Amino acid sequence: MTFNKNVKFFLSSLVILIILVILGSFFIGPGVLDFDDEIINGYRYFDTGGYEKLIVYTGNEQNVMCIKSQVSEFKIDGDKILVARRPVEYFKDSNGNSRSRLTDDCEYWVIDTKNHLNKKTSDTLGLHCK
Repeated sequence: MTFNKNVKFFLSSLVILIILVILGSFFIGPGVLDFDDEIINGYRYFDTGGYEKLIVYTGNEQNVMCIKSQVSEFKIDGDKILVARRPVEYFKDSNGNSRSRLTDDCEYWVIDTKNHLNKKTSDTLGLHCK
């Protein structure tokens, strides 16, 4: 009798654990914190984790990446988006494996959302890289 109770308890606990793992997978794990947000005139900010923080134009049938990783800050100024970004550097390590890292440089860009033009500028635009 005690053996059957122990087996039933073990199986019940196992089923509850499996259910909790399945439910938990909906709330934790890769991609859970990913999001995108409308900025202005069809431009969106995408945060897909890691260095992947970018601005994409989605106003046509194809998405066009305007500012690549990593966007640190941006603000809207009329029809323009002012952006501060840290470029990602790609390199091979001593074992020949491809790696990436953020550079220490900070770049400043202006996106003209009416004419769909991006222009790098030396003005800090009141923004900072993180």
